Amino acid sequence: MAGVDTKRNAANVVRVEDEERPVRRGAFGAASLLASDSLDSYSQEELGARITLLEAEIVRINARLREANAQRLAAESFFKPPGPATRAGDEPAAG
Repeated sequence: MAGVDTKRNAANVVRVEDEERPVRRGAFGAASLLASDSLDSYSQEELGARITLLEAEIVRINARLREANAQRLAAESFFKPPGPATRAGDEPAAG
């Protein structure tokens, strides 16, 4: 691992690159934490603000999903095996 900074903790050596990655908790990261959070202590104003924030996050996630889908379709198109070669004017053979 030449050139990779490391930090030593009590248990082992951790790569700095790994520490910079977002930590995912549960199946869906922070969303799992939000879903398990008790809403009893929130005011109506705080609940409204939370809804606004979550709606914005849904928009962001949907945009990323569309982007990922477009990338997948582009990759599939690029790596798609070529179909049978046809010349202009050729008719498909009748079976």
